[in-house]
Amino acid sequence: MAITRTDKNLCDTYQKTKGILKCEDKQLDEVEVTRDLFRQTLSEQTSEQQNHILVQQIIDWERDSIKAIRQTTDEVRILLLKHTAKHITNIKIKLNKLTDQLRQNCQENDFIATDLHR
Repeated sequence: MAITRTDKNLCDTYQKTKGILKCEDKQLDEVEVTRDLFRQTLSEQTSEQQNHILVQQIIDWERDSIKAIRQTTDEVRILLLKHTAKHITNIKIKLNKLTDQLRQNCQENDFIATDLHR
């Protein structure tokens, strides 16, 4: 592993040798192999991102959020339908009472035109 320095390039400020080294072919081969291994590791990590624990946590969070939203909307929908049914029932009861009062007044001949406007 022989490294030779070239003294041609000196630092302008300190007049010392700059960090330029000549590498033998074997060293360059080792650097390339290391680079290739690192590149392969990066590629594998990129392809495995779907299995990464943080990605899985996001998927779980999304699923749980959707489930909670659906549960809440179902509950609110049921409450709205119950409230609407109760309100309609109350209106029908009041309408029936009014109709009964009008019939009773009509039978007794005891209603005036203003009673009809109530």
